Amino acid sequence: VRAYATNAGGTAYGAEVDFRTDKPPVVTTTAAGGIMPRQATCGGTVTEDGGETVTDRGVCWGASANPTVAGDHVHIGSGVGVFSGTLQILTPETHYHARAYAINSLGTSYGADVTFDTTALTAPILTTSVISANIPRSAVCGGAVSSDGGETLSGHGVCWSTSTLPTIAGDHTHDGSNVGVFISILPALTPGATYHVRAWAENSIGLTYGNEVDF
Repeated sequence: VRAYATNAGGTAYGAEVDFRTDKPPVVTTTAAGGIMPRQATCGGTVTEDGGETVTDRGVCWGASANPTVAGDHVHIGSGVGVFSGTLQILTPETHYHARAYAINSLGTSYGADVTFDTTALTAPILTTSVISANIPRSAVCGGAVSSDGGETLSGHGVCWSTSTLPTIAGDHTHDGSNVGVFISILPALTPGATYHVRAWAENSIGLTYGNEVDF
């Protein structure tokens, strides 16, 4: 803006001053990632606050295009900048739409609509740990469950035998039901024998064995 005044001698202008009219925020949506049967990650970036404080931002999702905060949504802080959060309690093998949103005193803005498909439920995914301690009648082993397959684990542990490809029909431990690393102690072993070990994990979809480790 500049002020001006005109007389017979011409037109004069004052110094220029700048201002911005307030408006709803400006927000973009990022592509969904970390997609699993029952959850995914998504987020966005609030690039402009519109001249007013952004009091709420997050992601909304649904089965139809252009979801709004009237439906499923997750709050992920406030203010400008990059944000990301987890969309939970999703349905496996379902096509979803998601949009980032941002709110200030002048209104709610949405980013572009992005789509993703949740994966199918599966049996757990895990690996067997190497033997970390080996004495005549005992050994320490374990495993690492990297995915529960989208269903709660009913249990995990290791199984062992002097034959290859041991199963839980034989000697085995039960070491909990959490995703992540676990440790197992193999008791009552025969000195001088060669053993085969596999980690195992189970959910409602099925039973999975890890790689075989020999000692």
